[in-house]
Amino acid sequence: MLIRMQPALFQPVDLYKQFTMKKAITALLILLTATTVYGQPSLKEAGFLVANDENWQPSAKPGSGRDINIKAVRDLYNSYGDNNNELWYATDYGFRAKFVKDSVAFMADYNKRGAWLHTIKTFHENKLSPDIRRKVRSYYFDYHISLVQQIDSPAEVIYLVTIEDARSWIVLQLWDDNMEERASYKKSP
Repeated sequence: MLIRMQPALFQPVDLYKQFTMKKAITALLILLTATTVYGQPSLKEAGFLVANDENWQPSAKPGSGRDINIKAVRDLYNSYGDNNNELWYATDYGFRAKFVKDSVAFMADYNKRGAWLHTIKTFHENKLSPDIRRKVRSYYFDYHISLVQQIDSPAEVIYLVTIEDARSWIVLQLWDDNMEERASYKKSP
């Protein structure tokens, strides 16, 4: 009579290989977890309160649970209307609303209590007031006005005007009846 032996269900295992394999797998899992968990800050940690850059949807409205001070939202709506599709950002000093209206880019800054600090408007020469344009062109008649930033604050209005010619760029600062060069750059040949 022949007796067949069944194969053993459990094979002998080399404990050294098993132990090093466990170390390798554990180290790999820790590495993957660390890079996915700490690889990129969340939008909230990065200071971005309203997310939806892909579709440029309107930002959070009052009462939606966002961290935007309601006084800042009311001031923005009273100053510029409520159909701006603005995006709100957290800053070190409070909040910033960004939006575009009539081909002018606006950045309105508010403190943490919702009080308006200043607004920066960015636009091209065709939106610049004739007085400011005339003042710049009277001194820099060979230059083209390429970009204008108007900074409105409770104290004053300041213009940063970028002009250029074939060889250089110059950034001018204008306020009251004053004008000075803030920076100048040479273009590469």
